[in-house]
Formats: sequence, C-alpha cells, structure tokens
Amino acid sequence: MLRAGMLGIILLACLLMCPSACFATTLKEVQIGVRVVDFLADPPPPGSFLAVIFDSHNKESQDDARNIMTWLSPGSVGGKTSLLPVMVDVHNLDEVQGVRVAFVASATETGYVAILEFARKHAVVTISSELSCVRAGICTVGIASTPRVEVLVNRHVSETSGVTFTEAFRMLVTEY
Repeated sequence: MLRAGMLGIILLACLLMCPSACFATTLKEVQIGVRVVDFLADPPPPGSFLAVIFDSHNKESQDDARNIMTWLSPGSVGGKTSLLPVMVDVHNLDEVQGVRVAFVASATETGYVAILEFARKHAVVTISSELSCVRAGICTVGIASTPRVEVLVNRHVSETSGVTFTEAFRMLVTEY
C-alpha cells in the first residue's frame, strides 16, 4: 500500500515538473514493439542485434534509450524472437552492421535523415513510440499505448527499406 502511494506521488511529480519526460517510450510500447518483430515476413535469427537508436546530444533521448535497454533485458518482455539489444548513437549509424530491428528513442529528430538512410541501406525495421516519426516518413512502425493502443505502419518506408510484414499483421494495424 505504501509503495503504491509513493509511486503515485512520484508519477504526479513527474507530470507536474517535466511532462515531456513522462511521455517517453513506455514498457507496454516496448512489449508491443517486440511482438511486431514476430510478424516480420523474414524475421531476424535468434541472437541478432536490436539497435536502440538515441541522440547522444540530447539527455531526454539518452534517458529514454536507457529505459528501453532496461526493458529489453533478457526475460523482461515477451515475443518469440530473442534479440540482443545494443545502444547506438544516431551520429554513428554508419558504423553499425548486422542490425535488422531498431527502436528509436524519443527526441532523436535531429537524426531522422540518418535513421531513414540506415533503415533503407540495411533493411531495418525502425520502431518508435513517437507516431510523428512514422507520419514524417522516417520510422517504419509507430506505437502509442495511451489513451489506447495504436500501431501505425508507414507503407512507403516499409517498402523502400525492404521490410515486409505478414498479412495477419497488416490487417491488425493502420497503414499510413
């Protein structure tokens, strides 16, 4: 009971003091993102790397990436695919190889062009909790968990990146 009260106070303080930080990627969005990987027509083999792309020049992006990494630790999220998360600075994407899935942390807008180039060059599905990334034609999949679960897929980014999903998945999501 005491823990629940303390958690409520912390969340309220977060909302009052820094509302933008409270709306970064959530655990539920990471869990849904991991399940999205299960619907790839050609999923990466177990043990493949999953990039968590962040902007090293932005504290909000760094914090969001660290939270995503924590939630992607072994056994913390579901999904059939067993991927190994690695943090990747958006400014160093040209050095990354062997990645087929990437979570894009919040506040990486300055690296959107590099993220799109990376996805196209390496056939990477990019997943973000910021639906604006999908609407801007940068990320492949956008996931929002509040006020209700919403999954958007940018068809053009998917096609130009060589990322295809199963028909069952495409019937469950909104293509943009």
